[in-house]
Amino acid sequence: METISESYDNAEAELRTTRQELKNELSPKSFEMLSDRVETQVEQSLRDVHKVIEVRQERLDELNRAARREEDDDPDIFERVSARLKAIHPEAIAEDIQEATQFNGLIDDYRRFARGLQDGPLTSRVASRYVLPDEAVEALAARCAVPFENLEDPLGALADAVRAHVEEIDEITSSKLGKGIAAFANITSSLAMGAATSALTGNPFLGRSTRKEASSGIGGWVAKKYFGSDLQDATKSVERSFQVFAGEYDRASMECGHRVELTVLTLYGGLFRQLEQDLGEADQRIKNVEWDDGLVEPTLSQSGRDKFSSWAEQTVDELEDLEDQEEWDRLGDAAEQALQFSLDSRARSQATGPQNGTAYAAIFAQKRALAVMRVAEIAWQSGNYVAAAQLYLDLFAGSPVGFDSGACLSAVAGWRLALVGTSERAPDPIADRSLDVLPYIQQVRVRQDVQDGHYSIPGETLLDEAEKIATTLDLFASETGATEPEINRRVAENIDGGEERDPNWLSTSPRSFDFEAAVRKHEIPEDLESSKLARWLISGRDNQVRRRRLMIGAAVLMAAALSLLLLYWI
Repeated sequence: METISESYDNAEAELRTTRQELKNELSPKSFEMLSDRVETQVEQSLRDVHKVIEVRQERLDELNRAARREEDDDPDIFERVSARLKAIHPEAIAEDIQEATQFNGLIDDYRRFARGLQDGPLTSRVASRYVLPDEAVEALAARCAVPFENLEDPLGALADAVRAHVEEIDEITSSKLGKGIAAFANITSSLAMGAATSALTGNPFLGRSTRKEASSGIGGWVAKKYFGSDLQDATKSVERSFQVFAGEYDRASMECGHRVELTVLTLYGGLFRQLEQDLGEADQRIKNVEWDDGLVEPTLSQSGRDKFSSWAEQTVDELEDLEDQEEWDRLGDAAEQALQFSLDSRARSQATGPQNGTAYAAIFAQKRALAVMRVAEIAWQSGNYVAAAQLYLDLFAGSPVGFDSGACLSAVAGWRLALVGTSERAPDPIADRSLDVLPYIQQVRVRQDVQDGHYSIPGETLLDEAEKIATTLDLFASETGATEPEINRRVAENIDGGEERDPNWLSTSPRSFDFEAAVRKHEIPEDLESSKLARWLISGRDNQVRRRRLMIGAAVLMAAALSLLLLYWI
């Protein structure tokens, strides 16, 4: 059996074989998604690798262009020599190679993707078996850097060339101007010896003068007159040595690229292969992958879609028969079972029927809501408000799917639940969850808002009346402190992954509110007029009416006063 080390020894051939195997085993859609991921990861991983040479070559090109633009009386040769040698400092190159070949981004991206798989109900089983441990991932990444180990000799040759040319510069400067000028070589030699590059920023000829002053002074004149061409020839020679090293580096980078691509295929390809196998057993396939979060969105395969659609159509017919017969209890139970079966699978929850592209899950939620609302209406009209409120509470608790269709059932249910839940007769379970319509509406809203409805269930609706009820109840909660801690906790867990929310999280309207319209719109039975919500609305309505009367009275008095003034002047 071939070891991982052996497979990387011939990475290019192994890459071709692995890519072809995955292409044959994965669906075209999955292979396309995987290929896009590989391309992105390779490009990101090699960006810093390529920069090691690119930034230095750009710096040398910039210095050469500047040298060609220099006027004869302003050569500034020593500074250019120092800048060139600093750009190709062998020790700095080695440090940059070491940092660029850690491939921390590749490792971190895979860990983040793996965590998302492990947290997902659909993918946790696959992740537990096929996600590689951190040590294995780091070992694969380390194999990508092996080609650069072969650069030890070329980099050493470059260091030797730099040292030799520094000595050559020392000889040139010593022979022409003596030991005083040779100080430049002593400073510049720190390049080859690995000393701090800050020593190169100075110029022994310049002293404390600015560059402009020195370039036009004695230093520039001496450099140009006595050994300008010799220094330039020496630095060009060391640049040629750098180009030789750069060629070796490019070859190592190319081999590194093959290894990085093989690593990414190894990390993600095996997971994709197993995910497809597991999903295929459930008549599903991969529809989309959120790489940053490790989220895999499945969809039904054609055979799975045919099976589920056949069952769902038959179930819808049976539910409609129960509705025609007004068998509300049986309709509610049957619709709830069908709804839960649809929601157990992300793919099934997205499957749509022939009714205007509405998901079967949304149809089942609407049928269940209709049945619960009919039973609750009977209890409400008979004055059994607590029993009705319990049914409304069960309605929201049992269906995260938007169930409004032609009528805004959520508005009626949410209103009545809050009315009973804030009354003195409400038992604790209902009182504690009297505003459950708020997290329900927020869940539907979030699904519809995320990525243009990417996570929403086709056909689920949130009518304007539901939004108005939510705004009313949220305003009531924020002004009276009626929002229970339990409401905030559940909203935080279900909507924001544990992040604490402000009680006003749902408000969308200004603080002014038409209390009179709210009271007139929604029924408040006499038995519930003592409810905290009812008192708040009725008090608000009375204050609103009182303010309106005061405004009318003030307007009348103002008109009378103006009339008297007119009569007086006449």
